[in-house]
Amino acid sequence: MELLVTETNRYASLCLGEERYESWDPVTEEDIFAYFGVMIGMGLIKLPSIADYWRTDPLFHCSIIADNMTRDRFFQIHRFLHFFDNSFLLSPSDPSYDCLCKVRKFLTLIEDHFVSLYNPHCQCAVDEAMIKYKGRSSLKQYMPMKPVKRGIKVWARADSTNGYISRFQVNTGKEDSSEVGLGNRV
Repeated sequence: MELLVTETNRYASLCLGEERYESWDPVTEEDIFAYFGVMIGMGLIKLPSIADYWRTDPLFHCSIIADNMTRDRFFQIHRFLHFFDNSFLLSPSDPSYDCLCKVRKFLTLIEDHFVSLYNPHCQCAVDEAMIKYKGRSSLKQYMPMKPVKRGIKVWARADSTNGYISRFQVNTGKEDSSEVGLGNRV
C-alpha cells in the first residue's frame, strides 16, 4: 500500500492547480484500504450510477459505502490513484517499452503476496482467463468461445481443488520469438 500512497500523492501534487483540482488532502494507507473496500462493495451492490451510492434517497442510499468514505473523497482518490512514477515512463517506440509499466510493480507485489499466502496442491491448472473490459486498450482481445468475449487475457495457474490463483501473467500481445508451451511461463 505504500507504493499506492506515495505515487497517488506524487501524481496529485503534479496535477494541483490544473482546471478544477485546487485542493488535495494527502492519502494515507487507511484511505487506500477504504477506497478499495468501497470499490469491492460497489462490485457486490450494483447501482445505476456511482454517485447513487451517496444519495440520501432510501431507494438508492448505501450506508455501508457512504459511511466509509465521502463521495468527494472517493472521486478525488479515483481521479488521482496512481501506481507508477510517470517521470520514468518510456516512449512506446522504445524497444524496452512495457505496455504494463504503469501497473507492473503493483502486479508483481500482489502476485508475490498470493504466492506467500498459500502453497498450492499438486493438481494445478494453467489456463487463459478473460477480465471483462469494454474500454480502449491495446491489451483488449476478442475471444468468441469464452463466456467473457471481450477483455484482457490473462494466463493463470490455479489450484484445481479450490481455484486459488497463485501465479498469473497478463497477455501483452505477440512475442517476437515463438515458444512451445506458453503455459510453462506461468
